[in-house]
Amino acid sequence: MSQNDTDETPADFAQALQQQMEPFLQRVKQVTLEVIDEVGKQHGNAMLTQLRQIVMETVGVILKAEATTLIDRLRPAMIEGSDAVRHNTEGLLADLKGFITRTVAETFREHVPEYSRWAGQRIIDYVLAGTLFGLASILLCLGGIFGLQQLGVQPYATYLAGGIGALGAGWLFLRLRSRKWTP
Repeated sequence: MSQNDTDETPADFAQALQQQMEPFLQRVKQVTLEVIDEVGKQHGNAMLTQLRQIVMETVGVILKAEATTLIDRLRPAMIEGSDAVRHNTEGLLADLKGFITRTVAETFREHVPEYSRWAGQRIIDYVLAGTLFGLASILLCLGGIFGLQQLGVQPYATYLAGGIGALGAGWLFLRLRSRKWTP
């Protein structure tokens, strides 16, 4: 026997052993899992129901025995906690009220006077322009009526023509302005 034959023999033996044992170990594993599954199916539900009942009874007894002492120990902490929450809430509400008050006061003090001055000037401008426009319209209408009467047109016809002219001008004005008002 040579040195190479002795070195190869243990390695070959280990490899052959592994090849022979692997299917056997797989079969043992499969049979074990089947046995565990069968035992679980036959006895698992009964054991689980019994365990659940025991846990529920034990927890019920512990809760009954410890509930009053637990509540007595937690009551001061809950009262202190509710007082702290109330105190913090009152503080937050006071801060919020102060912030809103300061913001509104600052807005009215700084921004409203400028805006009201601008709006007031615009309103006065529009009222003055409207008054002058209305006065000019009336005077033009009266001038047209008297002018037509001087030309020999009957007075009722001149008033009728002036009214129709004013109606037409107003309608035209509203039509032109309504285009600017639509979004």
